[in-house]
Amino acid sequence: MIGPIRPAAQKSHGLNTILDPMTQQSEDSITQPRNRPTRSWFNVVRYWLPALCCMALIFFLSSLSGSSLSNFGSLDVFVKKGAHIAEYAILYFLLFHAFQSFMVTRKALFVSAVIAVLYAISDEYHQTFVPFREGTVRDVFIDSIGIFLMYLILRRRRAH
Repeated sequence: MIGPIRPAAQKSHGLNTILDPMTQQSEDSITQPRNRPTRSWFNVVRYWLPALCCMALIFFLSSLSGSSLSNFGSLDVFVKKGAHIAEYAILYFLLFHAFQSFMVTRKALFVSAVIAVLYAISDEYHQTFVPFREGTVRDVFIDSIGIFLMYLILRRRRAH
């Protein structure tokens, strides 16, 4: 007689980890990478193309001459700095999504943040070569606020 079906167990650091019988994945997504069957071109495009397009858009917007940018009057500083925060929050999210496709979540959170901050630094440096634009350390900090806010959102979501 056949006994009840039990979920498969996997050895992980000397402890038994119960796996989901449908996906053969651990329930702990913080310490386990996503289960991707292959690294096909489809997966490369699916996970990396959005992040690369976001980086290209940021580069394009940074290439615009300062005189060609819209003036929002008394709200100009808030709109432009808010755009800095939003674009780097989105970039961080897309990088995290790409890295999480083959990396554990904690490491993906960290690596994505490092790359996003490095890109912010390179973006500000790039702006020093654009007419009527300036690259400032202040803007890197503002970009980092967007990265940090998205980190908090992702971390909170992963904890639940």
